[in-house]
Amino acid sequence: MSIIRSNRIGGYPIFNTIGYSSAVYKRAADVRLQDQVPLGRGGRIGDGRGHRRGLPYRLCVTDLEHSRRFYSDGLGFQEVGQFEVGPEFGAVMEVEGALALTSVFLRRDGVSIELLGYRSPAVEGDGTRRKMTQLGLTHLSLLVQDVDAVAARLQSLGGSVLPATRLSAASGEFVYCLDPDGIRIELMRLSAGPVGG
Repeated sequence: MSIIRSNRIGGYPIFNTIGYSSAVYKRAADVRLQDQVPLGRGGRIGDGRGHRRGLPYRLCVTDLEHSRRFYSDGLGFQEVGQFEVGPEFGAVMEVEGALALTSVFLRRDGVSIELLGYRSPAVEGDGTRRKMTQLGLTHLSLLVQDVDAVAARLQSLGGSVLPATRLSAASGEFVYCLDPDGIRIELMRLSAGPVGG
């Protein structure tokens, strides 16, 4: 999504993106994550019942424990819940046959990720990264203090770094990595802080 304007609230830059409410960049050791919350009723954040946090980005993974370590040890996410999901959710998830999976919720700086580890049916796909021009979610984007250090840590945990995407420019440093299942993650350090900051 393209950032279209920036303001400051409480010392933190606030970004508005098309189709989303404010994205707050929060301070952390070496990774800062965006908290993008879809707009609720009447253009307000949440669902009108007091739920103000965004729902998680849901990632289907081939090896739940490997992905849990990647996101926890590599990016500092903390586990906040784990649930077993059975056939009662088959229709709502549009999964045919016997459904059995473990769902692990991870959270960091207001951003949630849900890792979906299917036991049945088997996961589909070969982990080939999606093209940036393919419709749908293209990547996760993270602000970091040291692009190379975080990229090396992710690589040591089973991720991949895409060296051809490494860019140093007046606006900052950027590189794309892949998680163990080929999900693209953009690491960026902005020279002057976030746009408009």
